[in-house]
Amino acid sequence: MLKPYLSILRIKGAAAFTSAGLVARFPIAMYSLGIILLIQIRTDSYFQAGLVVAAFVVAAAICQPVTARWADRLGQDRVLPVQTALHVAALGLGLGSIVLSWPVYLQMLVFAVSGATAPPIGALVRSRWVFVTRTPRQLHTALALESIADEVIFVVGPVVATVLVLNVSDVMGLVVAGVLVSLGVLLLVPQRATQPPAIKRPATKDQPLLKMPPFVWVLIVSVMTGGVFGAFEVSAVAFAEEKGFPESTALLIASYSAGSLIAGLVVGALHLRSWLVARYAIFVAIFAALAIPLPFIHDIYLMTVAVFLAGFSIAPVLITSYAVIERLVEDRRLTEGFTWFTSGLGVGLAAAAAIAGALIDDYGASSGYVLLVACGAGAAISIGLGFRSLARALPRVSDTPAPTVT
Repeated sequence: MLKPYLSILRIKGAAAFTSAGLVARFPIAMYSLGIILLIQIRTDSYFQAGLVVAAFVVAAAICQPVTARWADRLGQDRVLPVQTALHVAALGLGLGSIVLSWPVYLQMLVFAVSGATAPPIGALVRSRWVFVTRTPRQLHTALALESIADEVIFVVGPVVATVLVLNVSDVMGLVVAGVLVSLGVLLLVPQRATQPPAIKRPATKDQPLLKMPPFVWVLIVSVMTGGVFGAFEVSAVAFAEEKGFPESTALLIASYSAGSLIAGLVVGALHLRSWLVARYAIFVAIFAALAIPLPFIHDIYLMTVAVFLAGFSIAPVLITSYAVIERLVEDRRLTEGFTWFTSGLGVGLAAAAAIAGALIDDYGASSGYVLLVACGAGAAISIGLGFRSLARALPRVSDTPAPTVT
């Protein structure tokens, strides 16, 4: 099963930029939880925590496609250093705003600046894979590897954040996140040989991706999928607190990601030949269905098992989503396309985190899981409504992948 992954990591420079990217984006699994735990400890308000997380994530979702476009046109090595410096400075100021009990609107403003300047590491690393791989099968495995890396991050990251906040200091989750993103970018920027070349502005103006109906349907699915993630994260914190085991927050989140990690390893190692659009719809439907039991579970051990099983649907949805985008979008705009998808996840996550926080404050943790189920249903309905549009753009013959830029 590991042979395909080992094969692509032997591509010159691949192991180095993948490792650097892993370090640089490790904090994505720490930001939201670090903010939620810090604010909840200091104010006992999930709603306030959800608002601040929403400000951070929505700003990132709005601004990252723009910075991804800059990276495509100017080169990653010119954009990343400045962007990361601004991001870390704003993150530190945001941390201080919570510690000093600034008004909520100021906390939201500062964290919005930090989110707006957060580098889209995942999209930048995926665009490097498009540049260095030589065959469609290599690219499929590479995109799967990146989804697996994301799941490793979300297995380990919440544990690290929770342990730091609960056992070292309530500010350490965000402090370590800032250090890691800085270190990862410092390691990634000098690796110019695997960096896609800067692309000159085209003679004719590109059609905005948001005006391409098939791409918009993928983006809507990403928003709903992010809603599942946002509702889950806040609900997991509240559920563990309600049951008297706040330290179990990391276990619940890690179990969810562990299920996804296992599924990702399997899907990435397979050379699937089924029609991509049909496969996408099936994976999204399974993703929605496996979330349904969660609001009805009241035992923390059963919940751990249930979220582990539900997690098996995450990586297949994400891997297939990136595969669909890779077919829909021109190679010279892939970083932007990938970033729009992650931005959609961010918007859904932020909105659901804020709504779930308000629901949980009034009705308890189970209400957050109800929202999670609703978001999963929204993803399934969206792929159903967009199926014809995607099928026209990616007919069955398109499962013979087009050659990629090398």
